[in-house]
Amino acid sequence: MVEEKNEVEVSDEKDKETKSATALTDQEGRIIKQIEYYFGDINLPRDKFLLEQVKLNDGWIDLETMIKFKRLAQITTDFGEICSALKKSDSGLIEVNDDNTKIRRSPHVPLPEMNEGRRKEIMARSAYVRRFPTDYKIDDILLWSSTNAPEYENVVMRNYHDKAENKWCFKGSVYITFKTQEACKKFVEGEAVTVNDEKLDKMWQKDYHEEKRKERIDEKKNKKSVKNGSETKSSEAKDKDSDGEEEAADELPLGAVANLTGFKDNSKINRESIKAKIEEYGIAVVFIDFNIGDQSAWVRLDQKDSAKELAKKVAEEGEKLKIGDEELDLRVLEGEEEEKYHQKVKERMLKRRNQNPKYRKGGRRGGRRMGRGGRKRGGSPTSRNDAKRAKTN
Repeated sequence: MVEEKNEVEVSDEKDKETKSATALTDQEGRIIKQIEYYFGDINLPRDKFLLEQVKLNDGWIDLETMIKFKRLAQITTDFGEICSALKKSDSGLIEVNDDNTKIRRSPHVPLPEMNEGRRKEIMARSAYVRRFPTDYKIDDILLWSSTNAPEYENVVMRNYHDKAENKWCFKGSVYITFKTQEACKKFVEGEAVTVNDEKLDKMWQKDYHEEKRKERIDEKKNKKSVKNGSETKSSEAKDKDSDGEEEAADELPLGAVANLTGFKDNSKINRESIKAKIEEYGIAVVFIDFNIGDQSAWVRLDQKDSAKELAKKVAEEGEKLKIGDEELDLRVLEGEEEEKYHQKVKERMLKRRNQNPKYRKGGRRGGRRMGRGGRKRGGSPTSRNDAKRAKTN
């Protein structure tokens, strides 16, 4: 189980049930809210550890295991206090066993399938907000959300890892998922929101993702253009493959090849859909070795360790790369396997160059030719020695 990660999430889940002043204390409300978040529709499908646990023992999980979750442990580790609070919840989401040692998500509340449609539905009612103070904690964000976004369902604090300090730090931005798309629209398009009299930026989450995707691709293209100079645009510095992608002739970056498997027998996935999906993560694709009907695809990316970056981004959303209604396994090539693949690519590139007349010596006018007097540039004026040889021959 790993609860420390680059995003901190807490759900509202059932505001009315968890905030009833007459029935619940503040402590009980916090307990209910946190546990119902763990087992809620948004978190549970993405929590690999908890999802595996609910598949065992008819869904029952020991409280001894639950109190190892950091956020719950910060509230309480007392079994009696946890069970007493959960029994007061009217949501019907969580059940407590007879001896108050185990809990589970109620079998009467089936978990929605986390597929592409479900992800798009959640995205369609989610907003992005930034410019929060970077010293804010989750309790500060929840307090702000309760006032400024009262119809929220889930809040995600966006964090980054400070390598120098070896700790996670708040970026100052959050994702807020609302209970309905209408509530999200009202928030995004409504009046300005502030923190400490400072105006915050807000937009639809899908618009933010698209903005960042374009920025990353443009940034990588610009870096590559600066690195290679104008020669990258010449015909001698690039070689087009059969599906229109371009293969750079320079050294292949390490950690930039991903293998995709798990295609359905009747899969409709093609190179274009693979490329489009990967570039949604802001990662540029160089070449895709795949044809419809293949059981495996090899994807070359443009930067060192970009395949590892892709794998990390995919893992944050789930175990597999989802394209349409299909879920693919993604694996990063490393070590000897990566070396062999790079060698295969280089041999293929060399073969194509040798077959292309523009790369052969003397294969076109204006190219370089070898003569008895040494190598000279084709198309230059005939020398005196050339004239003498011509007469003698």
